[in-house]
Amino acid sequence: MFPVAFQSGCGEGRGWMKKRMRHLLWLLLPFAVLPLVWPQEEAIRSELPRFARVAEGLYRSGQPSDAGFRQLARLGVKTVLDLRGPGERAERERALVESLGMQYVNIPLSGWRRPRDA
Repeated sequence: MFPVAFQSGCGEGRGWMKKRMRHLLWLLLPFAVLPLVWPQEEAIRSELPRFARVAEGLYRSGQPSDAGFRQLARLGVKTVLDLRGPGERAERERALVESLGMQYVNIPLSGWRRPRDA
């Protein structure tokens, strides 16, 4: 028959294989979830250019589209801060943002001058 050391090695082989499979599954899990997350990330980027989380509950982005404002509401954003000048566009955005249950604040900043301290 086989030596004792070899026989005990066979029994451990199955346990080693199970352990290795468990590790492999944990390594592959993020790749299994990625297809579920990736489309959401792409949708956010297309509707909210340069969107990023600054801190917990604080985000920034370029000019959102109407769908982008809806996406912000779904993310749980409570206030939209618009730094561009007032006008018809601002009033339309205010109406949309408020209809989605968010607060709209417009603080116009000049692209030519440094902001004054408030």
